[in-house]
Amino acid sequence: MLTARGLRRLAAAVCLARRSASAVAALPGAGAARFHDYDDAITECVERRALREGRQVHARMVAAGYRPALYLATRLVIMYARCGALEDARNVLDGMPERNVVSWTAMISGYSQNERPDQAWELFIMMLRAGRSLKLSFCLMLS
Repeated sequence: MLTARGLRRLAAAVCLARRSASAVAALPGAGAARFHDYDDAITECVERRALREGRQVHARMVAAGYRPALYLATRLVIMYARCGALEDARNVLDGMPERNVVSWTAMISGYSQNERPDQAWELFIMMLRAGRSLKLSFCLMLS
């Protein structure tokens, strides 16, 4: 089994080379991948804005029946948003059984950074109605 460091290095090399099939193959076999394996792979995809590879890592999680913890689900929202795949990011957010301010803010930020202020504002209002609030989220709305 690959160590987390080895997986991260391999994922980085694959993302740099843009060999999408190998990015998923770098993850351990069915059911063997753990939190840190997925976290490292998603982190590499976020850093390199590697949407195709990120989608494959996410698909691998789903196929393995892995239900990501709040942190990993939020990382998926961030990955999709930074890559401009806002519908995918929103689908992940909407599918999260639990959300925190970071999750909401990641999606609001994605909308703001991709010039969708109306959707950012709409989600901010939803966040407030859900009982969440943070000055950072409001600052994102103003930018």
